[in-house]
Amino acid sequence: MDNKSKSGLKREGNNPTPYDGCDLLCTSPTIMKFNAPYNSSQRRILTLMNLFPQPVLFKLKSNAAKQYHVEPCTGRVNPYSSCEVNITLKYFDFDAECQYNHRFIIQSIVCPFSVVQQDTNSILAFFKQICRSRLSTARIDVVLETDPVSPPAKSPLDSVAKGLRKASQRVIASQVASLVSNRQQETDNEVHVCNHTNTTTEPLNGSDSLLFTIRAKFRLTLSEFPNMFQCVVLCGAVVAVLVLLVLMNPEDIDEVYEIY
Repeated sequence: MDNKSKSGLKREGNNPTPYDGCDLLCTSPTIMKFNAPYNSSQRRILTLMNLFPQPVLFKLKSNAAKQYHVEPCTGRVNPYSSCEVNITLKYFDFDAECQYNHRFIIQSIVCPFSVVQQDTNSILAFFKQICRSRLSTARIDVVLETDPVSPPAKSPLDSVAKGLRKASQRVIASQVASLVSNRQQETDNEVHVCNHTNTTTEPLNGSDSLLFTIRAKFRLTLSEFPNMFQCVVLCGAVVAVLVLLVLMNPEDIDEVYEIY
């Protein structure tokens, strides 16, 4: 970056804005926890949310920078959007009797028009040119737990919910089986009535019995046709009315209302 650009950043950084001193970014979580054992790396996600109508630049700092890997450590958050920062704790020899006061500091400021590039060097150069009093600062404390993560305890409500779920499944299965059985029984009764009315002195051979079964099933299917036809006609009428209302002009609709 040349001297002209640096001087421009310095002038831009010294100009106050209405957002100076405000909490520009909402952070989640506000307390970051890691659990034992610490013989392998652990990763956490820090979410930064910008609730302002202008883009915001941020920079992360830590008092234990050697213990963590932060990606990205600087960046830009667009208006009404969020950014995720990956924070990885490197493995180390943890001492339960030692008191670790690790923390992260998030510095942020409204992005000026002069900073159009989002690379790390440009943002770091801009932060070096501005006054500290204009920065918005948020603190994230780190807690290093001595105990490993314990599995969640089972609540008494879980067993109750499981029992209710199984009972409801049994009830639904029994109702479905009952409906199928009743339907099969009605079909058998109708076929039996048809057989009784069409009985002859001569027994039916195989082809006649198959033809009779097909006719009986066809009659049962046609018995449900009127209800289906009424539904189709009703749906068609509703669609036709909606299409007519969409195609008609507002003046024509007003005339229809005046007629009625």
